[in-house]
Amino acid sequence: MLVDAVQDLADHFRTYGEPDLARALDGLIQGAPDGLPRRVLAMFTHGMGGLLDRPLYSGGRVNAEATQRRDDLAHVMYEAAKAELR
Repeated sequence: MLVDAVQDLADHFRTYGEPDLARALDGLIQGAPDGLPRRVLAMFTHGMGGLLDRPLYSGGRVNAEATQRRDDLAHVMYEAAKAELR
């Protein structure tokens, strides 16, 4: 579930022109599987340059629907990481 959530969000970032964020998420999957939940949660504790800092764009304009979908996918990923730590 968690790996799928990470991949879904990474794919969404790729679709909306955020390859660096997608690569950062792809990188989370590398490494020890038991450390994945903590690596995921760490993505939410950083300041500027974080996953949810700026809106997503398409056609040179803010895409509110894509940004909301990103937020929803991030929430699913966050909750899946927390659940795996319980």
